[in-house]
Amino acid sequence: MTTILHNRRYLLLLLIFASVLVSAVATLAIVAAQAPDTHQTLGARLGSAYIDGKENIVVRVNGYPITQAEFAAERVRYHNLLWSINDLAERAVPSHEWTHTSDSNINEHRRPVPQDIWITDKFYAELLLLETSGQDRVALGELILEYARFSKAVDAGHMPSKAEVADFVDQLRAAHESHFATSVHSEWGYTAGTQGVIEAVGAQRYWSEIYTARATRNLADSSWYQAAFQTAAENYNRGFLYSGINLHEAVESELNRVAIADVEVEIVDADEVKATPEEAIAYLHELWELQDPSLEPPAQPLAVQNLQASETHNSVTLVWDAEPSPDVLGFEILRDSNTGVFQTIVELEPSARRYVDTEGLKPNTGYYYTIRTIPNNAIEEAQIKIYTLPAP
Repeated sequence: MTTILHNRRYLLLLLIFASVLVSAVATLAIVAAQAPDTHQTLGARLGSAYIDGKENIVVRVNGYPITQAEFAAERVRYHNLLWSINDLAERAVPSHEWTHTSDSNINEHRRPVPQDIWITDKFYAELLLLETSGQDRVALGELILEYARFSKAVDAGHMPSKAEVADFVDQLRAAHESHFATSVHSEWGYTAGTQGVIEAVGAQRYWSEIYTARATRNLADSSWYQAAFQTAAENYNRGFLYSGINLHEAVESELNRVAIADVEVEIVDADEVKATPEEAIAYLHELWELQDPSLEPPAQPLAVQNLQASETHNSVTLVWDAEPSPDVLGFEILRDSNTGVFQTIVELEPSARRYVDTEGLKPNTGYYYTIRTIPNNAIEEAQIKIYTLPAP
């Protein structure tokens, strides 16, 4: 799980590339009432929001100014996202009727998509929330969250240098230009949409102003996220967290709530921004209720608690507590020697509270141990990492 952290630069590049995709959500459509043509021309409409927008400040989030042009662009993204979700719902077909072909492009609005993968109850709940919240409430909420997370990241010491930002912008520009030049579907997809924005506002302004500003925020945010994820991963490996969670989603959830907890929002131009901070933040909380996991353990007690380990140069002793349960027929112990693959080493009776592992252990070597119930995951598992001692 922690291997994703080993290449920080690669992860940052992926996260910044994701921000290109977010910036190009407008490539999916304009307002729901209008018929789309291609993602590239729709991207141009997002560019128009930047061109026609003004530089007067309409909102401040923790002191950071948001211009009328930024707010107008966020409104366009709202309509594009709303249209794209409706578009997916209209194109959905039962999975057994869907056939993947070599020229399938899920971005193209004429193409069917597999219903069972894309169209879920959560999907429709989020669509309903978007429709009932309205453009200004959603746009303000998204901007509050983006700037609140950036503010927290900067406060925590994660502000990137100008050189780091310039380096990533150059890399993303080169990647975009290469991909657009070789894309089979040159008018469809995120790359085409981004190109539409670029052609509308001009390459110089897009890369040096619009995207550079967003890349700065996203680089800071991703660095803050990585630090939080590292802590969560270490806690997970020490058995402090419930193992059924998706750590990446849980960390995102936690950072969202931290960022919003004490955010300060000032509406500078109430004639332009027709939503209150309270309405926007309420929208965010409603959205998170639909999609967020939690770092907290489940309400039921874990079968395995207080897992501890002690070691010699060629053995590891595991001890744990467990509440008796009719659902638990025994315990399974698995081991991983930093390969990423856990293998079962023993199955024990439900009364077991101790096990000594002496099978093939090497001195001065790290091992992960997992204890889970039998039947598998009837109640969730605990995990710990320990290093054997050097040879005497």
